[in-house]
Formats: sequence, C-alpha cells, structure tokens
Amino acid sequence: MDPLSTACVPEAEVIDLESAECRSGATMAKSMGHSSGFHPKQQGHRKISLSPQSKALKVSGTRGSLNKTAARVVSRYRQSRVLNRQKKDNTTFGINCRCQPKCVVNIIKEFDDRKKELIGEVGFDGLLDIKLTKVNRQFGAWLLSKVDPKSCAIVKDVNQELPFGPNDVNAVFGLPCSGQPIIPCSQDELDGKKQILCEIFEIPNFSHLKISLLERILKKQYGYPMTIDEKRVFMAAFVLYVTTKLLAPQSCANFISPRYIMAVSDVDNIKQYNWSQFVVDEVKKAAESMPTCFPNKAQLSINGCIIFLMVKYLRNLQFRKVGITCVKTCHISQFEDDQIARMIQQDVVSKHNPGFPFPRYGKLQLMKEPRENNPHVPELSPLNLCSGSKIPSRAIDGGKNLIKFLESHFSSLDVRGTVGSQAYEELKSYVQDGFDRIDEILPTISDFVDISTMQTAIHASNLFKRAFKTNITAVVKIAIRAAVTKVIDTIEDIQGPLHPWGDTTAMGYHTPTNYSTHATKDASQLDQPTEFGSDGQKKRKYTVENPPSHLLKHKSKRVVKPNRKLMSPFMSKQCSTERLESRIADDLYSYIMSISDDASLEKTWLQSSHPFRISLTLRNIQETIKIGSQMDSDSLNLAIRIMFQQEVERFHNTNYLGWRHFINQDFGMYALAGEEFWEASHQLAHFSGPEVVYDVSESHLILIPVHLFNHYVLYVFNMESKKLSVLDSLNTEDPLGESRFTRHDKIKIMVSQCVMECMRLASPGWNMDILNWDFETVENIPEQQNG
Repeated sequence: MDPLSTACVPEAEVIDLESAECRSGATMAKSMGHSSGFHPKQQGHRKISLSPQSKALKVSGTRGSLNKTAARVVSRYRQSRVLNRQKKDNTTFGINCRCQPKCVVNIIKEFDDRKKELIGEVGFDGLLDIKLTKVNRQFGAWLLSKVDPKSCAIVKDVNQELPFGPNDVNAVFGLPCSGQPIIPCSQDELDGKKQILCEIFEIPNFSHLKISLLERILKKQYGYPMTIDEKRVFMAAFVLYVTTKLLAPQSCANFISPRYIMAVSDVDNIKQYNWSQFVVDEVKKAAESMPTCFPNKAQLSINGCIIFLMVKYLRNLQFRKVGITCVKTCHISQFEDDQIARMIQQDVVSKHNPGFPFPRYGKLQLMKEPRENNPHVPELSPLNLCSGSKIPSRAIDGGKNLIKFLESHFSSLDVRGTVGSQAYEELKSYVQDGFDRIDEILPTISDFVDISTMQTAIHASNLFKRAFKTNITAVVKIAIRAAVTKVIDTIEDIQGPLHPWGDTTAMGYHTPTNYSTHATKDASQLDQPTEFGSDGQKKRKYTVENPPSHLLKHKSKRVVKPNRKLMSPFMSKQCSTERLESRIADDLYSYIMSISDDASLEKTWLQSSHPFRISLTLRNIQETIKIGSQMDSDSLNLAIRIMFQQEVERFHNTNYLGWRHFINQDFGMYALAGEEFWEASHQLAHFSGPEVVYDVSESHLILIPVHLFNHYVLYVFNMESKKLSVLDSLNTEDPLGESRFTRHDKIKIMVSQCVMECMRLASPGWNMDILNWDFETVENIPEQQNG
C-alpha cells in the first residue's frame, strides 16, 4: 500500500474492511462522519495503516479530508488483493511501453516560432503536428508480436500482411528517408563522438547527459536572436530527446543510448542521415526481442516506435466510419487519442487471449494499398508469375515450407510454379516440423500423469493425430490458395482485370481454387489436347487419359421407368443410367493397382479445366481407391463435377434442369475455416456463372459435402420444404467426444450462414432464413465404425 498523508483526529477509529459498510468509499466516509466526540478544527496527526492480523484499516483524520482518501484506500486494497491472487496463479502480466509521446507533446506545445524553424532545419518538423499522448500498451504489444522482421511487415494472418519501410516512416512522421545510414560506432569512434556531445552541451563527461538536462535546454527561453551555439545545442537536444522518448526508445530511465550519437554529434548535417530507416531497424529489433510465449512472467517491456506501428496499421484498416482524410501533411497529424481508442475497440476480436498478456485483435480487414504507396511489391505479370519467379510474400520470407506428402493432396495446385522452388522447399520442412511436434503431446501430458498404460488415452491421442493431419492439410491448402488470390488481386490492381466475365476459358471464377490454376498456367495451356478422348468426351469437359479401353466395353444399361406419384425427375422422366458390372469394376481395380513404375504413376489420367482445373494422376487414383484409405479432396471434387455435368446433360431443355445442385467440398472447407478465410464473393462461382446454366434459387435440393475430422458428411438443403438434413455415416464419437447428433449443432449454423450469404449475392431477391428451418439427422443410412 502506498503511504498516505497524515490526518487530524483525536483518536484513531478502526474500520473493518470485510464489513458491509466498507463496500464503497462513500459508505465508509459516511460512517466516519457520524463519529462521536469530533470537531473538524481539532489538531493531532496520525497515519493510516493496515492491520494484517485483523484485516482492518486504522483511519485518522478529519471528516472532510477523508471522503476521497478512504475510498481510494479501500479501492487500492481490494485491487492489491486481486493482483496478488492473480500473480500467484501466474496469470497477470504487466506491459511496460517505453514509447512516450506525451513527453514529446508537452515539450513541443511550448515552442515558439524560432524553435519550430530550427526543428524544420533538421528535418523533424513533421513531429510538430503530433497530437497523440497515449499508447494502448496491450494493442502495441499485439502489433509488435505480429511484426515479421525478415519480411519487414505486420503479418496479420496467412492472408493479410502489411509491409512497411522507410517511406512509410516518412509518411507518418515526415522524417528524412534517404542519406547516410545510422549505425553504431566502434569503441574508438564512440569515445570521440561522446566528447563532441560533451563540448556541445558544455558538460564534463557523457554521464551528465540525461533527459532532465535535455528538457531544461528545450524549455529554456532564449534571447533574440539566438546565437549559433544556442541553435546547435537546441537542435541536438531535440533530436536526442525525441529519439529517446518516441522514435527509438529502449529504456524508461533518463539514459541516452549511444546507438545514434554518431548522427546527433554531426549537428550541422543531421538532416543528411536516414532517420526513417533507423526507426524501421529499431522496430525490427524490438520485434525480434518480443517473446513468443509468456510463462511465469509478471512484466513485459516493449521497445521501438509503437506509435508508428499503430498509425500505419490503423490507417490501412477498413472502417465503416473513419475520420481519416487524405491530406498532404504527415499521417500522425490526423490521429487523436479518442479516435485511436475507438478504432482499436472496433478491431478487438476477443478480450480473452489465453497465454498472452493482451486481447486478440485483428477483426477488421486490411485495405488494398495502391501500388505507388507500396514500394515493396515489384512489377508482376502473368509471364513472370508462371516462370516460377519469387513472389514478395510472407510465403517466401516468413513461413515457407510444404512437405512431400502434400504433393499428393495438391494435385490441382502447382505449388512449385506458384511460389517458386526456394519457397516450395522451405514450405515443405515447416509443415513436417508441425507434424513432428504432435508426437510431443504424450510426453508433455505424462509430466502430470502416467498414461503409458492407459489404452483409452493412447487411442484418443492417435485419433487426434489423424484428425490433426487431415485438418492441417486443409488449412495449408487454404493458406496457399489465399496467397495466390492475393497475388492475382495485386496483378489486377496493377494491370486491370485479366479477363472478361463470362469467358469460360479465362480466370473469371472468384474462388481460391481456380485462382491457383490460372496463376500457374496460361489459359491456352489449359485447353484439352486434341488427342484426348472423343468429341463427346470433349463436350463433357472432363476426359479420361490413357484409359484401359478394353475394360470399359459392354456396359449394361438400366432404364428407370417414370413414377407419376413422386415429384422427382428421377421418377417422373424416363432416363437411362449406366452401371458398371461388378466383374468389370473388379478387373479395372486390379489393373489400376497393378501398375507400379514411377513414370506411369505420375501420368495424368483424369483432368478437368472448368470452372477451375483439377488433375488426377494414376498415383492419386490408387491412393483414393485403395482399401482403408480416405478419399482425396480433389478426387471427390472431380466426382461431384462429373455428377453436376451429367445432370445438366440429362435434363437439358427440361423443367428438371437444376433440380439438384451440387457444390464441391471446398465450399464447406472455407465455411468451417471462417473469419479471414471466408469471403462470400470468392465462393460465388458455386452458385452463378457460365457453368451454372440455371437459377440455383429455383433448385429443389442443394447438396454440400463437409469434411469433419476423418469422414465426410452430406448437408442437404431442401429449398421446397425448408428443411436441412444431415447424412452422417460416423456413428461413433469423434476425437472431440461429439456424437453424430451433437457434432452438427454449431457446424450447421456456420454452413447455413455461408449458404445464405452466397444465395443473396447470386440472387438478390432471395431472402430465406435457413437458420429457422427444420433440422434432422438422418438415421437410416449405412454406418461406419472405423472412426
């Protein structure tokens, strides 16, 4: 407890802090005001103290003087109890920000015109317009934790990053952004530079150069006109002060760092140094020293110019109501404390962020910066993008690894051609490292309890590892496609749209999947080779390459007769379906599995180019049809595309065209990923476009497969009866302990909301609320027991 001033009272009173009267400061003050035998003019001084034995507070003083004091003491006591209790649990972290703009603002507001002119001579006049006096320490710590020193960018997530450099510092503060670099001096040079500063400030040694001395120099009232020596002293003092307090702080003490005295000692040429680059370098050093975890740590100090990071980040967020205008002055002049606080509040994702001393920020999306404001992005074109050239992205500089097993999962995505050979190799190793860390879970748990003999725990761990590997594959796939999407957006910003809407051979479908295709291959390369298949196969837009044709003869046909009682195209229209006999299917399976040479396994057997490219090699097909293996996502997507095309061909020019609408599993993957990965406009190709030759809002059924842990689930949206049905074949509990009837409680809401968003974009007049529809989990379906 802080020591309190003495108060006048004849006798001390004892107030129990645990009593109901001490629940508020006003109540306690009132109880003291009615004490007997008291006169406000009586003298006598005693202190206020806390009795540890009785948990009581001894208060001595006049009634009038104790009103605020008592409330403050009780409040501090209660806060100290809470803090002490939290510190015992290692859950309280104090954040100390060494960037102190308030000190700079208080100094600058007293400057006259002569002092301001001198600041302009050294190139620091942009700081004269600063209005910010507060730094949100939690927000600053979060921002600093998002800075990647290698790529020099604020990496918000895998899909959004905000690069920064000396030009950005110049735009924020107006500091010089060219000239000589500011680097630390050698020991011999350092002694000489210190001596120069001692002569400038007329002090016996460098240890006397402190913040208090600089403040006295800056606040001093100079005569008119100022002498040359006075001007040199003032300019050197100002640069040292703002660098220590704002631009490159490293200590809250009155300590002047020797890191930048080389430039300050050259007073007459301060403007000739690259101060903007120096600020960037200091921010990168602060980010490197930022811990990645905070175990048992009660204090965190953040260095660097946090104000710069805040202004740079907040200026590039998409706010609904923003009070920022594009003016020619420095960006720092456009921000005030209240405005910053409101903007930060809008960016909060969650106040609870376990393991970190700050909330989760990053709710708002980043704006696309014009090319001229982003000097870090070089000229991009489809030509150098296809050639495997390096892309200036977080995928190359920061988190760049994709292991070999992903090659089988990414058959529809040319990763090497998209991100370059170097990034591809690094990306492989990072993902492998992530998988290897899963094996560290059991040893970590065993520190608390021995589970080596618990079969249930071991089985649960194995289920978790399988689920993790399946889902991490999907996450990496999303990240890669999102990165490619960003590259395509950059190209379109620079060169305009790459295609006309409606061109079925061009990049006109705004999904990350088709972006990945056209980002790596020219449109002409995606045309079907003339030797592949017959004319009928080319019209169907999918081909079988190098097929074992002798096994595909003598197919039996089954005629489905109409049934007028059922309102379904499959019963009300006579149509034929082809079914492969079991003997032929067995022979085909044996033939496919018998091929083992690498050259044949790498040949492409199936591919589809529209609306986005899917290509399956023989190896992909073997892994998909192998007994006990899971179906590859690309194989499932191709099967769904074939069903979609068959329906279009079968019911063309009939009223049943589009009775069933098929959507591939990528839609469900993005819907479950949510947040920054979900963008309804990117999924619009599933509901409209040249390939969808009917109005989806008039469809009877919409079928969406969703991948959950180790199995697929089918979501069926009945648009006529307004009912959502889920076909889930897994009867056992999943790795999270959810049953078939409970695991869809949240998933159905996520998928339904995404469907509604896309339907309203594709059909503006559509206004159904799927969340209010009936829901059922279909039971009479085959069940899988393999988990």
